Amino acid sequence: MVDQFHDFDAAWADEDDEPVVIKLLGEEWKCKRPSEVPAALLLRLDRLLLSVATGDVPDDMVVDDSLSPESILRQLAGDDNVDAWLGRGLPYKRLMAVNRHLTAVYRGQNPAGEAPAANRQQRRAAAKKKGSGSATS
Repeated sequence: MVDQFHDFDAAWADEDDEPVVIKLLGEEWKCKRPSEVPAALLLRLDRLLLSVATGDVPDDMVVDDSLSPESILRQLAGDDNVDAWLGRGLPYKRLMAVNRHLTAVYRGQNPAGEAPAANRQQRRAAAKKKGSGSATS
């Protein structure tokens, strides 16, 4: 017989709910605990992404400032952290990489934790270096 009762409260009481920590700009930064990030934020973001992907935006979809990249990042990392990163001149591209990483973590996904793939110029230089000793047809 299938047990139809599950005590989520008891299961989650034993769960590790430490702040997410990232290293950035030579420092370790404590972001929000997974339990502090409201499900509504990620569900609204999922709904928006699905609507954009399918081209079918429901009439009742309200896209407001709470779904801006900055607002999402502030809700995941905390205002103090984001203000510090902006104050220290963190480039937009890197800030969005942090946003993507944190979004994946709070969704329960395992971000690779690796540096981004080499950019086109680095890949070309590596290929040229690698191919410099070989004959080509």
